Amino acid sequence: MTLSQFEALIARFGPVVDNWPADEVEAALDLLQASERAQDIFAGASAGPIGPPRRECGATDAVAQRAMH
Repeated sequence: MTLSQFEALIARFGPVVDNWPADEVEAALDLLQASERAQDIFAGASAGPIGPPRRECGATDAVAQRAMH
């Protein structure tokens, strides 16, 4: 597996190995073990977003706003 293929795999299926296609797992894990760049890509995908969690606006927010006023 190439780094480009690994990046595409992570972009499409995320960093959860169980979500990866079975026929690509072995090659991806081999690359991950051998390549520092693949490890960086995997770590970046595993880290998630930086910053406070997003909140969805909706009924709960409306109720909270009314309670504060």
